[in-house]
Amino acid sequence: MNLKALDRRTVAAILAAVLAIALAVGFGLSMRDDIAGTTDQTGRSEPKQTIKDACASSTTLRGLKQLVFAQAGDLRTLERVNFDILAAGAIVRMEDPVARGHDASLDLTRCSGRFILELPPGAEVAFNGDRRLVADVIYEVQAAADGSGPVYRMNGAENIVSRLAAFDMEGHRLHEPAASAADDPLIDAEALPPVTPEPVPTFPPPDVDTDSPRPPPTLADPSFDCRYARTRGELLVCGSDRLAALDRTMAELYGSAMDDADNATRRRLVRTRDAFLDYRDRCRDTACVASAYQGRMREIRDIMTGAY
Repeated sequence: MNLKALDRRTVAAILAAVLAIALAVGFGLSMRDDIAGTTDQTGRSEPKQTIKDACASSTTLRGLKQLVFAQAGDLRTLERVNFDILAAGAIVRMEDPVARGHDASLDLTRCSGRFILELPPGAEVAFNGDRRLVADVIYEVQAAADGSGPVYRMNGAENIVSRLAAFDMEGHRLHEPAASAADDPLIDAEALPPVTPEPVPTFPPPDVDTDSPRPPPTLADPSFDCRYARTRGELLVCGSDRLAALDRTMAELYGSAMDDADNATRRRLVRTRDAFLDYRDRCRDTACVASAYQGRMREIRDIMTGAY
């Protein structure tokens, strides 16, 4: 064998390996710069939104929710009333969002994660008892060319879209929450109309001594202090003995479940509690609040039995 030819092949292989390493290092540095920010000639770091922010922000979650409901709405041939209430009351979460890459020339970020659509109480009857719809998805966030805001694309949620398109309550009406969580956060009590307490008898029964002093009427007594009630849901509960009783029952069930649960189950109880409170505080009437509490108690029992 020609030793000179062998040497040339060896040198060429070494050069190719060095070039591959250099390209890989250069790409890694480029991606790190894109994620962490750029550095100017003075050495100061110029902060910029990370690609993970684009994958996990509340703006992105709202955009993805609008996307699946818009796609489902285009496929629907059924009534719109309950569908629109479902869209207003559903809550979106993204578990384990991961930034897969960023194309700076297109201002496009690629992401993946587990898309979870939490359904409002009562809607599960139309989804075979499911209280949430889940899909592993790949999605993109890109700035619109006209500057109107981000544009979203998502693959993997087709089953959710088809189930939403076929959603039908068969003549029943969902309770309508507020239009959106963003428009209805913590509410100042003075900004809401006064809550009318449940009626009490005007006259005592015939066998009651009308000359004896009678205790003054009191507010309802839920598990929380009504003096600090601020959200619409809290105010409705504090104005209703029935809702206050539901709140106490739910709180006792939740506390007992937390005492008996392992760490993973406790985290699930806390996460779903936050979703329940968000929905309850967007309710506009006592029927919606009562339905939310009843649905939450079923949810707690299902979590503890492993049915959730």
